[in-house]
Amino acid sequence: MISAARYSCIALFCTVSLAVGQTPSPSTSGTPPPAQAAPAKVEMPSDPGALLALAAKKNGLQNVGPEPLHVKATYQVFDDKGGVQETGTFEEWRVSATKYKVIYTSPSLNQTNYSTESGLFRVGGSKWPEGPAANARNLLSPTFPWGEWLSKSKLGLVDRKVGAATLKCVTLDSGKPSPVGYGWVYCFDPTAPILRIAESFQGANQTLYNGIGLARGTYIARDVVFSRLGKWELRVHLDLLDALSHFDESTLIPPADAIAMPKRVSVGTGVMAGKIIRKVTPEYPAIAKAARIQGTVVIQAIIGRDGKIADLRTVSGPPMLLRPALESVRSWEYQPYLLEGEPIEVETEINVVFSLGG
Repeated sequence: MISAARYSCIALFCTVSLAVGQTPSPSTSGTPPPAQAAPAKVEMPSDPGALLALAAKKNGLQNVGPEPLHVKATYQVFDDKGGVQETGTFEEWRVSATKYKVIYTSPSLNQTNYSTESGLFRVGGSKWPEGPAANARNLLSPTFPWGEWLSKSKLGLVDRKVGAATLKCVTLDSGKPSPVGYGWVYCFDPTAPILRIAESFQGANQTLYNGIGLARGTYIARDVVFSRLGKWELRVHLDLLDALSHFDESTLIPPADAIAMPKRVSVGTGVMAGKIIRKVTPEYPAIAKAARIQGTVVIQAIIGRDGKIADLRTVSGPPMLLRPALESVRSWEYQPYLLEGEPIEVETEINVVFSLGG
């Protein structure tokens, strides 16, 4: 049995406080805490697709609503041994999707972004936030399957025992053989569509959502932990989520030394590789195989706000392999890249490897 919930509210955010459900330490990564009790009993869909659709509307900062918000969070980056490598914060004042101010503070990044109707302006260097700083806010806005990724997956609904509780988990199977089970898994509280665990790449990547609370009818996790291959990489704690009923918009006016920024962000190859949701293997030309031609085709790509390929240009590679590489990558699809919680066009590099050794 899960103990009865107690409620406490700080500003806009109401936390569900329970007698069970402690956040795990790095030494116990991969073992999520027991599921928390739902703030209010709701009708839970028995169809896995319907459950995912409902959860996508009910979880994360992106669903809190159009009204102005003040958000502050602290994040920790962990090293390979589970120790804290770096601690940083981000603080955001958001009036709308195009009007906001965000401050990043850490040993490696001190930057303020001003988004106005005239565009995006920055103080603290022209480099876009990347790595933990960029991912910290994204963890508070979980991504759910959509489009072709969802329509071409076989969905299932299974129970998973977690501590003293049982979670309802939606599984997505691409239909391709896998020695380790399902490709993606989303686990929810048994009585409400509260996201507790999200896994991808057959569980290699795992995100735990703890300290669940309500903000304008939306479920928000106060503590989010992302781990890769059983090791913690990033933890985010939501310090403040408040409504801005009387906001002085002069706060959003960038200073004279602010730098005007383009509307596109450059993202590293490794980061975007982890966001691929549809990947087509290129056809290896028979004539190239016969000639023992192999190697890597490097492609410069523009990925649109919807996660689909907008433009491609080959940079290098064996001439005989350039065309099949372009043809395959053109149909790849990615999770939309979020910057300050909003989808943005991405410029990145894609490496397509042709190997005679398989």
